[in-house]
Amino acid sequence: GDIGLFVREEMERARVPGVAVGVIADGRWYAGGFGVTSLRHPQSVTPHTLFQTGSTSKTFCASAIMALVDDGKLDVEAPVRRYIPTFRLRSEEDAARVTIRHLLTHHGGWVGDYFKDHGDNDDALAQMTAKMVDAPQVSPAGYAFSYSNAGFNVLARLVEVGSGQV
Repeated sequence: GDIGLFVREEMERARVPGVAVGVIADGRWYAGGFGVTSLRHPQSVTPHTLFQTGSTSKTFCASAIMALVDDGKLDVEAPVRRYIPTFRLRSEEDAARVTIRHLLTHHGGWVGDYFKDHGDNDDALAQMTAKMVDAPQVSPAGYAFSYSNAGFNVLARLVEVGSGQV
């Protein structure tokens, strides 16, 4: 089918000013840009236009984790330390027992956001994960729900490690 026609119809239906699209199917790829970045400051959207993804990236991260689980490269019940032996938290006990499942379900035990600038180099996730020892702990791992962007940063690092793309 015509991807462009579909995208334009959906943009009109959803009243969205612009979309960047990337599709990989059957060994072929397509990238395209449609519309403008915003109505206030319209710039044409291209396949290279960057949009802030925010928490929607958690879906991609969780999908990548589960693909690695399916491939036998990660185990959701395993402690993070199985894959990142140097992983540290304020509580040594929690650092030793926090699992991938805890992180996926926001039960890692620390406050939701731990934003420190670790640069934009290839080692940014490794640096961030190494600094988790400074993240405020609010409960023991597995004890209580606490929405955690930091937990998903650790999961993203696990995707790097599990896929061998470190």
